[in-house]
Amino acid sequence: MMRAEQVERERAFGRRQRTAWLVLIGSFTIFCVIAIAVPLFVNSYLQNARRPLSIIVQANQGTVGIDDPDGTRRAVLVGEPGLAAEAGASIRTDNTATAVLLVTPPDVVDTLARLQVYSNSSFDLQQADLPRFSMSRGYPALTLYLENGRLRVSIPEQRQLPILATIQTPHGEVTLTHTGQYYLVVTNNDTQVTVQDGRATLINGQDKLILTSDQRGRIATDQPPEGPMGTERNLIVNGDFSEGMDNWVNYVWSVELNEQPEGQTDVVNIAGEPTLKFFRQGAGHAETKVRQIINEDVTDYESIQMLL
Repeated sequence: MMRAEQVERERAFGRRQRTAWLVLIGSFTIFCVIAIAVPLFVNSYLQNARRPLSIIVQANQGTVGIDDPDGTRRAVLVGEPGLAAEAGASIRTDNTATAVLLVTPPDVVDTLARLQVYSNSSFDLQQADLPRFSMSRGYPALTLYLENGRLRVSIPEQRQLPILATIQTPHGEVTLTHTGQYYLVVTNNDTQVTVQDGRATLINGQDKLILTSDQRGRIATDQPPEGPMGTERNLIVNGDFSEGMDNWVNYVWSVELNEQPEGQTDVVNIAGEPTLKFFRQGAGHAETKVRQIINEDVTDYESIQMLL
């Protein structure tokens, strides 16, 4: 009987001992998890917490439209104070309007980016924020979708990290990571990017192209970025008539005398070069013309040359 009681006491002592070790090991494990997780969580919050940037839209010409995320439509008029815009808003200019967007930190006068918006332009503000805490290694970020039109993006020198500007278009994506001056033109056919100063990355799928100062690149639909090229750009499509009369409007001949024949307008090969030829045999005066509507805003271009 005494032997059985002793064995039971030893078993109870063993169970208490195992329980004590489990409690001790569990407490130590929880302590280690907390000791590691809390600093990691706090550091992650300090690094990733963000707050909105301040964006002011000013009208230079005409009336500039702002479509807010909640569906409200507002108008910015010339001579009136600018209006604030936030992520999710859409900015629109017609053929008589131009605008300026000033991007700054909240309650600070430093300009992180300045966007000159030209006529017939439309884009959506998708992201506009910066790190909440100065110890964060993150960049101020501006992301927009330029559906069509022309932008000039100016990123000035900063005492801290410059803004990371990303412009998405129907043809690809353009990332601006350095201070400088950038020009973007989006049409139905392509996206043209000119770097006056700075550095830009053109992306379409897995294909990338890096542009630096005084270089130009192009992203066509479903094509890898093209470039680098010179900053000069041909505004006339098929200006050498290598594709016949494509993109040109051929007007009907106007003949002065009745019963006199009209002429012919053709693209012919002369000395190996496609040449536009007007030909007519008849009496009296007659005239015709070909025309191409460029529909390009050339404001702020340094020069325009017509080469014949």
